[in-house]
Amino acid sequence: MKFGTEIAQMAKKRAVATGEQKAWFIRHNETITVRFLHEPPTWMAFKQAWDQGQRTSWPVPEGAPFDPDLQVSMKAYANILMLDDGQGNCPDKVFALLLPKTLKDQLTAHYEHEGTITNCDVDIWKVGEGLETTYMCKLLPPADRDVSKYKPHDLEQLLQEQYDRVWGEVESEPVTDSSPVVRQRIVIDEPTDDLDVSDPEIKRRPELKLDMDRPPLEELLGLGIGPLREIATRFGIETKGRKRAEIIAELAIDPDEESAG
Repeated sequence: MKFGTEIAQMAKKRAVATGEQKAWFIRHNETITVRFLHEPPTWMAFKQAWDQGQRTSWPVPEGAPFDPDLQVSMKAYANILMLDDGQGNCPDKVFALLLPKTLKDQLTAHYEHEGTITNCDVDIWKVGEGLETTYMCKLLPPADRDVSKYKPHDLEQLLQEQYDRVWGEVESEPVTDSSPVVRQRIVIDEPTDDLDVSDPEIKRRPELKLDMDRPPLEELLGLGIGPLREIATRFGIETKGRKRAEIIAELAIDPDEESAG
């Protein structure tokens, strides 16, 4: 499943990352110091959906429809070496740093002016809340730092893992009408204001119209909640807060056939 593209398609390969925590979200009133392990053209740009009711976010697969009530904004991931986490710790560890569009644009401007941002450490911080949130960065004087021993994260794999955390199947009994598998939404550790709602890229999905018959019940029973929500949304069926079995039941009722009968 494809989520984003490496900016300018410059990255040729990705390394498999190790360790438990892979992503890092910039928090309020903390200044982190990082060393970027690759340049902006090879960062991973993607769309991120946010469900305010569930306080849940996840990466949106390319070309996938989604609930029109969701907010979507452009984000990017970049591999960084964390030198100071803003808590007085020096993890000396690689993370995928989540960059809102405004911060990505600032860093990209520095890159375009200087020709690189991997030859120096960078201070990054966030101030304000909600619509007043502002991201800032400062490039420190160039300094040699051997980063050859550090493995960057596979950013596409990370996006897949984050998607699966929200929409992945929960182990349960086989799927039947009487014992449906319900996929749970899991809150990803990201503050609401990191939506960067002033970003003009934020938009709602336009209404989709699908010129096709509804899938048969047998096919619906074989689908997870994510694909079911997407199909239901295309047919104008409300899915927010509804369980898998409820969505299947409504999809299985064809209003055209009902009216004809």
